[in-house]
Amino acid sequence: MSLVLGVDVSTWQGRMDFQKAYNAGARFALIRAGSANAVTGAIYTDFQFVRNRDAIKDSPLRDRYGFYWFIRVNHNPLAQADYLADLIIQEPYTEPYVVDFETADGIINNPELVADRIILFVDRMEHHGIPLGPGDIYTRTSIWNTVVARRDYWRRMRLHIARYVARIDDNYMPVGLTGPWSDGKFIIRDWSDWNRWQFSADGNLMGKIFGAESNSIDLNLEMAVDTPEPPSSDDPLEPRVVALEAANIEQGAHLLAIEARLAAVKEA
Repeated sequence: MSLVLGVDVSTWQGRMDFQKAYNAGARFALIRAGSANAVTGAIYTDFQFVRNRDAIKDSPLRDRYGFYWFIRVNHNPLAQADYLADLIIQEPYTEPYVVDFETADGIINNPELVADRIILFVDRMEHHGIPLGPGDIYTRTSIWNTVVARRDYWRRMRLHIARYVARIDDNYMPVGLTGPWSDGKFIIRDWSDWNRWQFSADGNLMGKIFGAESNSIDLNLEMAVDTPEPPSSDDPLEPRVVALEAANIEQGAHLLAIEARLAAVKEA
């Protein structure tokens, strides 16, 4: 396993320069697509979504980006999923979308209803044919273990977990923890491992370094599976072809999913 550095961005970062993010070491980016108003339920597009969506396509991160949605479970999850699907269905993103669950708002005392509404959102996205699904869950242990009911369903989704460290080193890596619960604390209930870990956010003064207008930016690590290097050119042809296929299988799956989605859109 190896760890890959990335960023997630929203209107709070202002105008992003994804080239700077790449230069600082980011190798993937997640862009907030939108949310719903906590009180009224009015659904909206993140104010920087269009610019971020367009800017990243002209940057070195164009091959490793996706979108996330800040879900409001106290409002209609189907309407929110419909809105997100409409925003991203024709985009050539390569990362599974992320359900950003940070608050239960007015239904905090009803874990079963909270779980039901997250699942309705995810199922609706699958109904729309959104590829690379069923998506990831972003959350914090302190809220997830408290306000979301247990479900076997969660095992279908990868975990993007937030737990922050006090310091990061000169290579922008966390100091003091090797994983979000490597010290045995804040262990999340429904997953045994994690895919991405948000380890630094507000107040980290890393924004400008990673291309944001804001002083701070969310930094994440991805646990990536190491792929073997292709054999040298003097090896027999067949093993070399097999190794190349293994090294590119994940990206190939992403591209096939994108092609299928675009074909479906054109037929519609």
